[in-house]
Amino acid sequence: MRSIKKILTFLVVLIVLAAAGSYLIPSKYKVERSLVVQAKAEAIYPHVNKLKRWEEWTPWTTALDPTMKRTFSGPEEGAGAKMAWDGEKTGKGSLAITASDAAKGIAYDLEFDEGKYKSSGVIAFEPSGGGTQVLWTN
Repeated sequence: MRSIKKILTFLVVLIVLAAAGSYLIPSKYKVERSLVVQAKAEAIYPHVNKLKRWEEWTPWTTALDPTMKRTFSGPEEGAGAKMAWDGEKTGKGSLAITASDAAKGIAYDLEFDEGKYKSSGVIAFEPSGGGTQVLWTN
């Protein structure tokens, strides 16, 4: 009886600590990656502005998840273009371009699990020497 009481007390304390700890975790996150491409922004832009071309450079491809099916809607490129996918490894999600500028890059909204998880991001261009710094922020 005594050991059961100790176990139950331990479990209650553990649950209370986990619940209290969840309030300390930030509700937002920010991830940034960048690299310098030896090309002008105008040459890079078509690769990010047209979602059908993302298969050429993003790691989220059918090579990663052969079951992934992609669908496209809206305009072919630029603001309003949308890509949705569904796959065993990649899950179900969508990405929509919300802003597009050949010299500055694109902005997008991203969601997973039918809108349960949402984020927004940008792929921004900045001149850098003879090339362009491409900064991805989510």
